[in-house]
Amino acid sequence: MRKIAIIHAKSDNGSLTRLANAFAVGARSVRGTATLLLAVEPLTDAFWTAIIPMDALVFGSVSTLTGSCSDFETFAQQSLLQKDATRWKGKLAGGFASSGTGIEEELATLRYLQAFAERHAMNWIAPEDVVPLGLPSEPSVADRLESWRASMTNSRGNGERTKGDLVAAERYGKLMAMAAHADLTAGGSRRVSIMPQ
Repeated sequence: MRKIAIIHAKSDNGSLTRLANAFAVGARSVRGTATLLLAVEPLTDAFWTAIIPMDALVFGSVSTLTGSCSDFETFAQQSLLQKDATRWKGKLAGGFASSGTGIEEELATLRYLQAFAERHAMNWIAPEDVVPLGLPSEPSVADRLESWRASMTNSRGNGERTKGDLVAAERYGKLMAMAAHADLTAGGSRRVSIMPQ
């Protein structure tokens, strides 16, 4: 059994929770995969203990131009102080970001999330493809915002996720689960194909 924790900040409009749930659906589509959704508030002893046995950690944050939102930053800072923090080393990592404005904020946040994972010596799993069908501007298209780093979406402030956003999150979740089962432990960003052969 491979275990994946999806650790996300809270958003006023619920957009991160929708993405986290879609990611979990995709991950569980791979046989022998269990998922755990964790909001970064409150940061209890039980929260930190739950992370330790996980094979992969996926981080989700509301986007800002300086990186992540304040509650995720608090989690990130506290994670470095945990006595078991070194046990995150070698785990797989991924992330997703969402905002109601432009893609520059999502990109800044994804860079922050990847740097955070690297600080814990984790192995980042990048999405396998970008815009497989149609045009980036079409709401039904997965990965319509064209990020190779991780999954990013834009809700224009209303919290609703397009079909393409949810499909992209599910595909990324499946990819992460496949990587966990493949036991990828080499350093650096990794890509695992889930495209039909």
